[in-house]
Amino acid sequence: MTNPVGLAAVLAITSIILAAFKWKVTPDQVPLWWDINAHPIWWVPRWLGLFLFPVLQFLIPYIIYQLVVRNSNLERHGGESKHAVAHIIGLPALFLFFVQNFVILESATSVSHDFHPHIFAASIALWLLIWLGYNLWYVEPNSAVGILTPWTLSNATIWKNTHDHTGWVFVIFGIILLIFSLAVPKGLVFLIGVLILWLGPYIYVFFYSYFISSADVGSEPLLD
Repeated sequence: MTNPVGLAAVLAITSIILAAFKWKVTPDQVPLWWDINAHPIWWVPRWLGLFLFPVLQFLIPYIIYQLVVRNSNLERHGGESKHAVAHIIGLPALFLFFVQNFVILESATSVSHDFHPHIFAASIALWLLIWLGYNLWYVEPNSAVGILTPWTLSNATIWKNTHDHTGWVFVIFGIILLIFSLAVPKGLVFLIGVLILWLGPYIYVFFYSYFISSADVGSEPLLD
């Protein structure tokens, strides 16, 4: 499996450099939370607002990678599965890089300091749904990365059925959310729609794996 931590480090360093260039034009206090109309309501010191996300871009994939490499089952995976696992580990870095440089940094340096909810929602659609769903198709059974439920973790057939189905669900919801993020104005309807389209697939696949566990799917155990 290729090491995704290297990509996370490059993205984090790039974000730190871009934030450093904006340091002098950024006020001492910058927003880190906004209301439903995208107006700032919670302010933090400049160093925290500019560098929190770059640190997380590296830290989250690094922690996930350290957990994943301890899973001996991954060594038996094919090349496509190993690449997909690496892509999923690197997802937080890609998502946070996009959010940091096109949402957080822009808000910190703008006059109004307003949030950019449409860009944020589009980044969710692109990385946390479409790209995630695509890679889930290729992840072979393991106990570290994928749709981890009591039923997928106990049966390789349920794992495969769930991930084959889940890939389509995430990609379709991601496309819908991407269109939604470009077409609907910010406000309560926008917020509710984003939450449903973002979190809905995660909730759905949990129950999907439960329901197919009661079907005749065989009893092939995981390799772990």
